[in-house]
Amino acid sequence: MTNDGTDYKYEWDAFYRLRKVKTQGGVLVAEYRYNGLGYRTGVHEDTDTDSDVDGSDLWYYSAYDERWRMVATYRSSDTDPKERFVHQQAGDGGFGGSSYIDLVAFREKDANTAWTSASDGTLEERLYYCQNQHADVVALITAAGGQREMDRYSAYGVPFGLPTGDCDSDGDCDVTDRNQVQAWINASNQYDVRGDIDLDGDTDATDKTNLRNNFEGVTLARGELSTQSIASRLGYSGLEAAGPQTSGWTARSREVAASLGVWTARDKAAAWETVNGYELVRSNPPVRLDPSGMASQHACPSRGHESIMSSSGLDQILNRDSCGEARDDFIKDFIEKAKALAKTKCAPICWHPPMTTAAPCQVRVNLDPLVAWGGPPGLPHGCRYALRGLFGGCRVVCPGGASLYYSFDCLCAYVGTSASASSEFRDEN
Repeated sequence: MTNDGTDYKYEWDAFYRLRKVKTQGGVLVAEYRYNGLGYRTGVHEDTDTDSDVDGSDLWYYSAYDERWRMVATYRSSDTDPKERFVHQQAGDGGFGGSSYIDLVAFREKDANTAWTSASDGTLEERLYYCQNQHADVVALITAAGGQREMDRYSAYGVPFGLPTGDCDSDGDCDVTDRNQVQAWINASNQYDVRGDIDLDGDTDATDKTNLRNNFEGVTLARGELSTQSIASRLGYSGLEAAGPQTSGWTARSREVAASLGVWTARDKAAAWETVNGYELVRSNPPVRLDPSGMASQHACPSRGHESIMSSSGLDQILNRDSCGEARDDFIKDFIEKAKALAKTKCAPICWHPPMTTAAPCQVRVNLDPLVAWGGPPGLPHGCRYALRGLFGGCRVVCPGGASLYYSFDCLCAYVGTSASASSEFRDEN
């Protein structure tokens, strides 16, 4: 996307990375820097609020861990962070990889200085992130256990911010909400978490006073993720907000245009997941996630949140036991399903007139989902059956160049060519 036709124009580099955002009149709104791994390391936006981005505006730099998760943000040349994130690490005594990649435990922030001021080295504020089954950040909780903010999202991620005390969920906290708290107090047998400001299990006069003194007058609503004082940037499926100029989210390799429900850049792998390189999570956002911007996955808790961005790839998933299968049984089931699919899907396509010889189908199952498939050599009449993505669709490429795309729930991985990392088999009728 180079022009949204309304507000902004976008400039990209040769690696499909967003580099600059400008107004329709050509005024710079934001620019970005990346490291050699493709991580967005620098953000340059209008920090002095003079409606342009120039040398007087500060750069902010992000630090990442080995799984491409943001762990800290630094202001300009500061040596101490302005904020720090701690991610969930279920398993292995708190150092495991069983948690979904974008589940965040809490954020610590230098809250007693302005965001544009130098860090004082102390992160005074801690907020805990509450996320739903889709990994959406739906609430922020203080260290003392009180409410701070809530959010809801459209199917493709447009946020609807609910400030603390917004008892009627209309996007603001006002006198109507205070009266609603009083109504809940009067109805002693009625409880609503929106009125329980201190989250102590009841709605009482303390909550009403807290609402009036600290939150009345705060406004968010549609399109607003967080208030300026809190400035939370994590939201839809645990992704980082890409900034107001994109109205979307950064999913590592690409950005989501939430209002349009598409990616802002085409698939770097030439649309291997669907025929449309801009299609987001196969147009099925309620049940699919894409933390990498390169491969969607099933969000169903019973299937686990398999992370395609882990350093050990699919091998990490095979070692997990969250669905009740042991590693060996998982691999065996994987291979058997791939064999069955090769017979039922691949064979009828490759073995049809005008071909006179029944060419065998070959399936390569690679245990590393980050290896791209170049096609097995020596199969001039073979059928290349590519298993595309975890819980993904499969694409059958036939000898004549024709191809069909099948979408189904199955255990899939990228197809690779490394003999040391793959298991080969051949089925013939």
